[in-house]
Amino acid sequence: MTAENRSAIKVALWEQEQEFETTFDLAGVGIAHVSTTGQWLRVNQKLCEIVGYSHQELIQRTFQDITYAEDLEPDLDHMQQLLAGEVQNYSLEKRCICKDDSLVWINLTVSLVHEPDGDPKYFIAIIKDISDRKRHEAELKQAKDDRDRFFTLSLDLLCVVGLDGYFKRINPAFERILGYDAAELLGKPFLEFVHPDDRAITLTEVETLATGVATLHFENRYRCQDGSYRWLDWVSVPVVEEGLAYAVAHDVTQRKQAELEIKQLNEGLEIRVKQRTAQLEAANKELESFSYSVSHDLRAPLRHIAGFVQLLKARLEPENLDETSARYVTTIVNTTKQAGVLIDDLLTFSRMGRSEMHTIAFSLAELLKEVKREIDLDVGDRVIQWKIHSLPVVQGDPSMLRLVLRNLLENAAKYTRLCEKTEIEIGSFDHPDEMIFFVRDNGIGFDMRYVDKLFGIFQRLHVGTQFEGTGIGLANVQRIIHRHGGRVWAEGVVDRGATFYFSLPKSRTGSPAGLLISDY
Repeated sequence: MTAENRSAIKVALWEQEQEFETTFDLAGVGIAHVSTTGQWLRVNQKLCEIVGYSHQELIQRTFQDITYAEDLEPDLDHMQQLLAGEVQNYSLEKRCICKDDSLVWINLTVSLVHEPDGDPKYFIAIIKDISDRKRHEAELKQAKDDRDRFFTLSLDLLCVVGLDGYFKRINPAFERILGYDAAELLGKPFLEFVHPDDRAITLTEVETLATGVATLHFENRYRCQDGSYRWLDWVSVPVVEEGLAYAVAHDVTQRKQAELEIKQLNEGLEIRVKQRTAQLEAANKELESFSYSVSHDLRAPLRHIAGFVQLLKARLEPENLDETSARYVTTIVNTTKQAGVLIDDLLTFSRMGRSEMHTIAFSLAELLKEVKREIDLDVGDRVIQWKIHSLPVVQGDPSMLRLVLRNLLENAAKYTRLCEKTEIEIGSFDHPDEMIFFVRDNGIGFDMRYVDKLFGIFQRLHVGTQFEGTGIGLANVQRIIHRHGGRVWAEGVVDRGATFYFSLPKSRTGSPAGLLISDY
């Protein structure tokens, strides 16, 4: 071989060595030469990056130094097999201890390089960082363990069902709630356990699952091992490509029984309310008829009494009547007149519940002017300071609402009689569903403890010797407003005045409306 050929061979070998060196150092995986005793002989940059040591730090250590203790024995066993010629190479996964004491998972592939005479020279190790993969596997395993634990311990029924109509997997809750063991359920179509009345809807839902709908929610009844049925509330999620659906069912039997009991109670209550309402209506009609008849029939005798007393008084000349007798006659006349007023009020009250309403739109302000003129005439020389605010157009029965205003204004004038300065205020304010009206005075007021008595028939909070009245006026006010669909209430303070309120519901256009409804 010429010198020129030898030189060319040396150049080629040098180039190959340089190429190997570059590949060794720049490889994307860790590469190392390790002595048969475990000493690092040569390492590349990637391996240094994996374990966190510099090149100089690593070659001063053995592979045993950075191998996690629990993973060392399998590695040594495989090395002995290589040295004994039992295997040509081996591959395993293990943990290495990094410079910062953290652990890194690696995939290790090892081969043995021999001397020309066949003796072992060193190991070549290929190291790949698989920490991310192992972490992902651990997370998946943990999730699977958690899922299995939840599947086993869940109080609800959990199952995997096939779109072929069979259970594939069930949890222990099926046995606890329905009484079946797994073999009894897994070997038969699940429709066989569904209540006959619920099979059609269950089959429809299963067919819907096959279309890939995201989730499904429905209820049905399942037959228990003892022959009874329990209501189950199902939520299912299909995996069409696997031909499966994952489902959870909550036992809602108690809720269903409670709903049924409430429904039956409501139906029974509705029947009883209708019966009671009919009885009350009949009783009220009888009472109204009775009060009307009694009031009507009493008017004639009272007129006779009043007339004959007047005749008697005229027949007996004043000089023939002593003072006591004259007082007796006067008392009889006044009492008869008072009884007549009471009877007239009773007739008005009874007629108010029987008369037909004639609802129209009209100006409440104009109606108030008419009533105020009548009150001014009644009070005579008394000076009343009226404060009247703007009032809206309302819908209702004018004659009935006139009686409401008349009663409220009469009361305000009556119970301010002892005031040095009489003030009466009338106004309104708007609410979303109703218009509220008020009549306020500065009179003697009343104790709020007895406010519930104000609107009852014959209920009076002040003695008749001081303030005349029959106790029917406010009862009439309440009856009229209730017939219009409104409400009445009052506020008062003793010796500091009172305010009476009534409301009228608004029509769809937003104005107060009178509604033709029953009193009861």
